[in-house]
Amino acid sequence: MSIAVIVHSNRLTRRDHHRLLTRLEECHVRVYRTRFAGHAEQLARNAVRGGADTIVVVGGDGTVHQACRGIGSAPVRLAVIPRGTANDLATTLELPQDIDSACDAIIAGQTRSVDVMYINTIPCLTVAAVGLPVHAVRRTQGWLRNGPLAGLLRRVPGSVYVVGLIATLLRDHWPAIPARIQTDDSCVELRLSSLVVGKLPIFGRYFRPLPQAQPDDGLVHCCWFDSAAPPWARLRSLWRSARGVHAGDVYVSTRSHRTVMLTLDKPAGLLVDGELYEPVRRMNVMVLPQALPIIVTYGGAQLEEDAYLFATAEVRQTQPDVDLERNPGGITPSRVA
Repeated sequence: MSIAVIVHSNRLTRRDHHRLLTRLEECHVRVYRTRFAGHAEQLARNAVRGGADTIVVVGGDGTVHQACRGIGSAPVRLAVIPRGTANDLATTLELPQDIDSACDAIIAGQTRSVDVMYINTIPCLTVAAVGLPVHAVRRTQGWLRNGPLAGLLRRVPGSVYVVGLIATLLRDHWPAIPARIQTDDSCVELRLSSLVVGKLPIFGRYFRPLPQAQPDDGLVHCCWFDSAAPPWARLRSLWRSARGVHAGDVYVSTRSHRTVMLTLDKPAGLLVDGELYEPVRRMNVMVLPQALPIIVTYGGAQLEEDAYLFATAEVRQTQPDVDLERNPGGITPSRVA
């Protein structure tokens, strides 16, 4: 087994680093640390070209997202040791946080193949959004870099997004974006405050806008908020969505489809797997079913005998025409992470 370990900056202590190498000493292991925004994508691509059959990411959803871009359609397995802000993917799949349990899972090699959702040409494993979540994340990323509360916010996973959302609402920033949402069987025109599409029920650790979503159900789950809601209804809708009980709310709509297309009157910022991207006017969302095998523990998910089924010719024929190196369509990360 050839393993490439991609560590987000300083998220792995020297003790854990040594423990990781000791537990995986029978494998061919190389450890790489990211040095700048987007470096994980480059490291993952180079590791695949170098013959790695397993990519281990030590970091959060953003680092996993970058690694997924680098992996593309290569026949490799992905393992995640959560060390991020929210860790939505690891939480949903019940992935272990400690090094020993993670190494046990890597050695066992049991996997669960999850869907890869594409936003235009951008792969997504968790959730993508426009509107209010984008403004909240922009605010919080500055705090995490050099804010006086950076250390405290990092100690409580996901708390930074809650604080960022509250700060955004206190400044009375409630977007109203003219949009058209087209699904398999409907078309809706409205002014939305936010749109969330994804593969996981949770978003930012504490919010549940897509309670029916499953990482391997082959569907695009979406939830949008109507900006026409009065202030009291906005807070009520957000509270309900945080608890996952917003079904029936007149200002919130949830749908599940094979494809979703969003067209905006003017460009709006895009958030994918916690990473900020340049503004877009159109989002074409589709799913490549069970395209990426992720190493899991025995209790975390269904087990699969063959970790490489996703690399068959049949699946490759359904792969979107995506060139992640050139990143067509003019959509590039804003590199504020």
